[in-house]
Amino acid sequence: MRKLLPIILSLFCLPLFAGIEVEYALLVDEDVPEVMLQFLPQRIFIGIHEKDVIVRGEYMGGRAADYDLHPAGDAFWYQCRGKDEAIQQPFTGATDIIYTDDPPVTIADLPCKRAIAIVDGDSIDIYYTDVFGVDFCQIAAIRGFAMYYSKTVNGLEVTYQAVRFKPGNFPPAMFDLSTRRITPYKPPKEDRYNARSKFFIGKPAPAITGRTLSGKNIDAEYLQGKVVALNFWFTTCPPCRQEIPVLNVLAARHAVREDVVFIGIALDDEYRLARFLENTPFIYNIIPSGSTAASRHRVNAYPTNIVIDRQGNIAEYIVGFAEDIDQRLDAAIRKALQKK
Repeated sequence: MRKLLPIILSLFCLPLFAGIEVEYALLVDEDVPEVMLQFLPQRIFIGIHEKDVIVRGEYMGGRAADYDLHPAGDAFWYQCRGKDEAIQQPFTGATDIIYTDDPPVTIADLPCKRAIAIVDGDSIDIYYTDVFGVDFCQIAAIRGFAMYYSKTVNGLEVTYQAVRFKPGNFPPAMFDLSTRRITPYKPPKEDRYNARSKFFIGKPAPAITGRTLSGKNIDAEYLQGKVVALNFWFTTCPPCRQEIPVLNVLAARHAVREDVVFIGIALDDEYRLARFLENTPFIYNIIPSGSTAASRHRVNAYPTNIVIDRQGNIAEYIVGFAEDIDQRLDAAIRKALQKK
């Protein structure tokens, strides 16, 4: 069974720009811990103007997230950050799609057909409509507009189900990239850090000491016998920010354990961190002004994630952003927990 997160219609008191807004319910498994739900949007809307599409969520407390812009016919989509930044990303949706002859089903009062997308070897049902005249789906390049599909959001499997649509009014700037500083996409290079990372695994980790933003003292006595996950980062590092949501989910997944500790060592001072964390929650234990700690751990690229086992040895050392960072860290943590 799945649970339905509450969805609320959005109202905007902003310069108007005609379009269509599709509102989605989010369905998650019943056994998802409550602590993890705070990292899922409470509502999602997908806005259409002409054939450009935006995707935006709103989280607990009414905090609106940055949004994604999918220009029509563009091979890239853009993570729109703040007022003037956009990070270019390639569309990597599945192209292996089977269109069925099943009778249409009704979703949000619209007739929808079923397609099957093959994603990483799994078959995923997508129900789509051609009413809007727009081709859009976040997980597959289908011929239609997806009204029901599943994807991973902040490390959790979530099903988007359209519940209604209406005329939408959007600020013109949401579809305009001309005023933004665009960070071009750079294809990932071969892992030049791989050999260096392997060099550290199995070696004793440097001591970790510091005082967190919440006032907790971190020292050898506190960490003794525990598995420690370290994240080295700073607030103006785009890949550092990009991985925060999945790191939050990872930390929440192990929150009930007292023998696993998640520590974020930031280069920023306390004041800058406090301002950043007001809008971007990060549930690690955050230690500010961590340049000395970074040097001790031989960190010279960001983000860097390190897992330390109960015996104080480095069990994993990952340099740079990785799409599967949560899986790699989770595997290292679980392996370290089993080690006596």
